[in-house]
Amino acid sequence: LSSRHRIKAMKLASLLLLQITLNISLSFILSSPKSNKNSILLISKQQNAITSEIGKIEYTNEEISVEDTVKVSYVPAGSYFREENGLYYCGGYNGWDGEENPIMKPLLKQKDGSFSVSIVIPNFAKTLDFCITDGVKYDLGPNDSFYHIQVTHVREMDENGNILLYKQDEKGSLLFEGMIEKIDPQELERMIDEKMEQVEDNLKVDSVNKNEQIALQTMRAEASIIGEQLGLGNMQTSEARDAFDFFDDEKTGELDVEKLPLVLDRMGIQIEDENQLRDLVQKHVFERRPGAATITLAEYMHIFSELDKMDYGIDMV
Repeated sequence: LSSRHRIKAMKLASLLLLQITLNISLSFILSSPKSNKNSILLISKQQNAITSEIGKIEYTNEEISVEDTVKVSYVPAGSYFREENGLYYCGGYNGWDGEENPIMKPLLKQKDGSFSVSIVIPNFAKTLDFCITDGVKYDLGPNDSFYHIQVTHVREMDENGNILLYKQDEKGSLLFEGMIEKIDPQELERMIDEKMEQVEDNLKVDSVNKNEQIALQTMRAEASIIGEQLGLGNMQTSEARDAFDFFDDEKTGELDVEKLPLVLDRMGIQIEDENQLRDLVQKHVFERRPGAATITLAEYMHIFSELDKMDYGIDMV
C-alpha cells in the first residue's frame, strides 16, 4: 500500500474502534434504568436553544432546509465530561434512537469554552437526532430522549421519482410548497445552466432578492438530484456540495477551473497525476463548453462521481 493509503487505513481503523466503543457505551446507557433527575426542555425561537441538566445546545439557522450546513454549539454544564478526551456529536436523522450506527463528528473547542460542529442536512431528512459524548459518558438531551432539531424545508420522493417540496411546522405537519419533476439528466443539466445564467445576470454581491435566492436553492437541489442519479449517496452528495460552496464566495454556482484542486483537497482527494484530472475537466467541462474558464456545480458532481468510482473517496479526518 502507498503511504497515503496506509494513513487512510489507520484513520479508518481508529474511527471504527471509536464507533464500537461509543455503540457499546450508548447501548448500555439506553438499556439502563432512567435517572430520577428531571431534565428540562427549553426552546427559544430567537436563540434556537435546547437545554438539559448536563448541557445546552444552540444552533444557527432559524429555518433549516435540506442541504443546509447547520452550526451546532454545545455548552457543557459543570465537569460532567472529561473534556481532555474531546467531545463528539453522535447521532442520526428521522427518529434515530441510538440503535443504528451513528454519524460521529468531533466537536471543536472554542475560545469561550463552548464546543461546535458543522452538520450538513442530507436529502429527505426531517429531524436531526443526536447526543453528545466523550466516549464514556453521554448527554442524551432532555428527558434522556436525545436532542432534536427540526428541519423546516423538507423533501419527499413520490412513486414516479418526482421530488416533492414541503414546509414542516413545529408539530411535524407538512405544507406542500412545490415539486421538482424527474427529468432526463442531460435536460436537467441544460436547465441548470440556463438558471445559472439567469442568476448570474441578476445576482449582486450586496443584495440578493428573494426570487434569486429561490432560483439558487432550486439549482442546488437539482444538482443534488444529479448526484443521486450518478449513484452517489446522500452524505457523499452533501459533502461534495458543501466543499464546492466553500469556495463559491458569491454563490453563483460556478468556480474558476483553477479552484477545482482546492475543492477536491478539501474533501481529502489528492490527485498526483495532473493528466488524469485534466482529462476529466476536458470530458465534463470543455467538451460541453469549449473555452470555458469556469466549472459549474453540475459538472463538478460528474467529476467527483468518476473519482469516487476510481476509489479515491473522501479521506476521514
